[in-house]
Amino acid sequence: MLIAELSHRARNLLATVEAVIRQTQLGPVEVYRAELLGRLSVLQRYHEVSRPSCVTGLAAVMEQAIRPYAGDRMQVLAGPDVEVAPRIALALHLIFHELATNAHKYGSLSSPTGTVEISWESVPSGVDAHQLAIVWAERGGPRVREPTRRGFGSRLIAGALGAYGRAQLSFDAEGLICRILVHGGDTVSEVEPADS
Repeated sequence: MLIAELSHRARNLLATVEAVIRQTQLGPVEVYRAELLGRLSVLQRYHEVSRPSCVTGLAAVMEQAIRPYAGDRMQVLAGPDVEVAPRIALALHLIFHELATNAHKYGSLSSPTGTVEISWESVPSGVDAHQLAIVWAERGGPRVREPTRRGFGSRLIAGALGAYGRAQLSFDAEGLICRILVHGGDTVSEVEPADS
């Protein structure tokens, strides 16, 4: 049974790697290689801090994906202590990495005065279930224009959550805004304070 489970997880991981390779756009070899290695390193970092069948804290997922790009310019404005199921943690990790990479290349983090502000709230959506609403807002960078085409990053952000939620990009002139909604069920749980 253990070998079958390991084989199943290996197949899933290889399928994810294959999808990343197929979706990374061709260009000069050096650029393609750098983008591909960056995306694969995201998967590696995620698997280093996650454990199968365990919930993961949202703040830890953000920290792991964003801090290498944002440093001290990542401002967490508000949010309860929320845990997310492994499949959601991976999707959010990939979304945050894409947002941080693009902010570093083209957005607020390409400017020395730019910041990323992140807030979230957990909203009850039924018995023992919550919806998770996350807002990523870039400020202080170059003026934003909506792109003329959707690249891999935009498609990944829009589709990473699949049936478990959605992410929408708004190209506000003052900075990119991404609104993420994760549906409840067993995917999101609010953590009780330690002294309760």
